[in-house]
Amino acid sequence: MLGYARGHAVIVNDEYKTVKTIQSKGNVAAADQHEFQLLNDGETALLSIYSQEPYDLSKIGIETQGWVMNSIFQEIDVSTGNLLFEWRSLDHVLPWTTYVYPKTSDVAGDGLGAQSPWDYL
Repeated sequence: MLGYARGHAVIVNDEYKTVKTIQSKGNVAAADQHEFQLLNDGETALLSIYSQEPYDLSKIGIETQGWVMNSIFQEIDVSTGNLLFEWRSLDHVLPWTTYVYPKTSDVAGDGLGAQSPWDYL
């Protein structure tokens, strides 16, 4: 999938030795390697996840099984690895309220399959 990296975050000390590895939690794809931020003096970590998901896109003319990219972020407790909070774009932002429709940019996707989901957000 062009433009998205799957992986995890690695926290290192001042000698570049691994201290912790942070992974996404639950039934989602691996974290996107582009975004990671320590919060609360390093007690929690915020990471982004892009999850390809089937979605009814008939409202915008895709009559076959549609696919969207659900943008997710999670806050993880660094010491325990527990999920503290999760936000999913599809729970808050309807896809057709976007300015970028399928096939209108190099990264929007066409929404026709899991390999080219519509990245509406």
